[in-house]
Amino acid sequence: MIWRLYTMKDLLPQGHIWQSVIQNAPYIIMIVDCQGTILYINHTVAGLKASKVPGKKLWDYIEPDYHRASKKALHTVFDKGKSTSYTIKGTGPHGSSSWYESVLSPITDQGKIIAASIITHDITKQKQAEDALSESERKFRVITERSVDGIFSLDQEGNYTFVSPAVKRIAGYEPEEVNGHFFLDFIYPDDIPLAMSSFDNLMDKGLLEGLELRIKKKDGSLGYVEITASSIIKEGTIHGIQGIVRDISARKKTDESIHRQNELTNAILHAVTESIYVFDKQMRILSVNITGAQRVGKNPQDLIGTAGKLWFSDDLVKRRQSIMAKVFQNGEQETFQDQVGSRWFIANIYPIKDKEGKVDKIVVFSQDITQEKNQEILLEKNEQKYRTIFEHSPEGIVLLDTQGNIIDANGRLSDWLGYRRKEVIGKHISDQPFFSPETKDLLINKFHQRMQKKNIPPYEIEIIAQNGHRIIGMLQGTLLYDQNGDIIGDLVMISDITQRRSLEKKVFEQEKLAALGRIAAMVSHELNTPLTNISLAIELLSSQVPHQVPQKLSREITTIKSEVSHAADIISRILDFSRGNTLRYSPVDIGQIVENAIKTVTQQNDTTDVTFNIPTPRSLTVEGDKYKLLEAFLNLFKNALEAKDPHKTHHTISVKTISTDNHVTVIIQDTGVGIDKDKLETTTDAFYTTKPLGEGTGLGLTITQEIITAHGGELAITSQLHKGTTVTVTLPKKK
Repeated sequence: MIWRLYTMKDLLPQGHIWQSVIQNAPYIIMIVDCQGTILYINHTVAGLKASKVPGKKLWDYIEPDYHRASKKALHTVFDKGKSTSYTIKGTGPHGSSSWYESVLSPITDQGKIIAASIITHDITKQKQAEDALSESERKFRVITERSVDGIFSLDQEGNYTFVSPAVKRIAGYEPEEVNGHFFLDFIYPDDIPLAMSSFDNLMDKGLLEGLELRIKKKDGSLGYVEITASSIIKEGTIHGIQGIVRDISARKKTDESIHRQNELTNAILHAVTESIYVFDKQMRILSVNITGAQRVGKNPQDLIGTAGKLWFSDDLVKRRQSIMAKVFQNGEQETFQDQVGSRWFIANIYPIKDKEGKVDKIVVFSQDITQEKNQEILLEKNEQKYRTIFEHSPEGIVLLDTQGNIIDANGRLSDWLGYRRKEVIGKHISDQPFFSPETKDLLINKFHQRMQKKNIPPYEIEIIAQNGHRIIGMLQGTLLYDQNGDIIGDLVMISDITQRRSLEKKVFEQEKLAALGRIAAMVSHELNTPLTNISLAIELLSSQVPHQVPQKLSREITTIKSEVSHAADIISRILDFSRGNTLRYSPVDIGQIVENAIKTVTQQNDTTDVTFNIPTPRSLTVEGDKYKLLEAFLNLFKNALEAKDPHKTHHTISVKTISTDNHVTVIIQDTGVGIDKDKLETTTDAFYTTKPLGEGTGLGLTITQEIITAHGGELAITSQLHKGTTVTVTLPKKK
């Protein structure tokens, strides 16, 4: 090769001074041939000896990602005779984030290129400065362009010098319509004295937090805002004011709605005939209804905040405390019976979980069942009394023989179910038409356990009336014995607790909504501010990076922006959900809503190997809020798309629409992974999600359920694992 015709003496500048300069230069200086072989190096980074480097290839010391760039640079020097440069990232004095820039130049002899010189210097600090500038600019842009809250600044006279685009969402004005105007021009007249005094105080003390004011919107309506601001101080002098304005109009409406809902809830709680207690882990009474307080001879306000053991007998406290502790530990509902003096009670204990999923409170529903117990005793003593109670009992009563055949049933059960006695009596419980296959299996299992004299506590079953109405029954069985002590049958009492369960669910949902309200308040106050600060810092740093940056750095900046936006979206969805749905009714074409939802989902997601079977467009008009309905169907189609089974080569989403005189029904069916039967009932629970951590808020189906219910409609979900899921939405045509 050409370079072998030359010695290092030929290639390096002559003279002791030049040798010393090259050897002690603060840069790495190398000489390489056209094949990338290192002929000379003055010194290396820590860990390498300069004497062992000559003879090795240049890319032996460069990461594979940068081999192409270094080879391209050598080509430019040797084939084109031009100087060039490249930048690489690698391990150095700054760790794995060290950056180096190399400048390559040809070395010639009599017009021929005999080698190339490479001068490499550490540019890490320069890169860090560029990153900081880029982050700074990006954060500022995010704050001003994407912040939900408005950002503003005033001069010393109180005139606006800057207003972010959020002012249009908050008050309806474009930024240019506000800039230059006096800030009091937009304040509701009655609040001007408060606003003026707050401005003067801010100019004096330099800080203002949580000021609530009413403003005049562009359309003439009234709005509520919360302002946080501070003085702009330069060289010890106040030059103006900068701050953040937050729209709290929806929060004001939500507060009023929650107050009304609490009043309604309290009215319901105090109207029921069951005792309802809420306890914390220390068994302190947090809430109690009138019935519960009256059973211990007190008013509710006398009990709240006190220890439960003060009002109940030691035996009762000991029995119930162990069961309550079990609910706190495993988070599962418990149902049991106990006796207080001469009275019997059946109690249902439900866990209430905090935002971390831990049980921090329990609610106890206790029903006096003394009457039922007395009825059982009377039945054993006197056949006539048994028949009277049997026929006139408010509960459903069934008498089984030792084989599980129904030999008698009272009129109450017939009234509930709509079946005549002769259609029921004489048949085995497994042949009864008002039990589902799952219920039949449960009944048979419990029946056999009772026949073995095992203690079976009351349990719930679902009963299907002849007209299709479903009843939730609390079932309790009692064995019947003859004079010799042999079992002759099983007396089963069924209480209709459908209404009670509905109320219990509403009470439980109110606790969840109250917890969600606290979460929403914490998210709004505690998370939005640091998110805003993060966004501002990133924006300011971004502004310091040149427009031409490495692709990897650009991706990192984009990732940070995306994550901040994702976090803000989660907060927004939580806040939107906690505020509830305010509907604006107008005629809405459901067919068009479905088409728009599918179009949006396909544009925003990868639909490779996905087929949408969409019906021929037709007018399906209902009265509703088109934006809320679009949001609901977007959630449903997104779920259907994300349910794609990775073990299947193709995914199909089919849509069917049905129109009747009074209703419109939309059926969405996918061929995805499906949902486990045990988890199907929790799919619409707030924050329940099957997605990995960080990929979902668990509010999509909850919000959809709320929207459909608010329209007076129904949402039904059926699913089979590995076969797919079917969602049925039914909406009334008239509100």
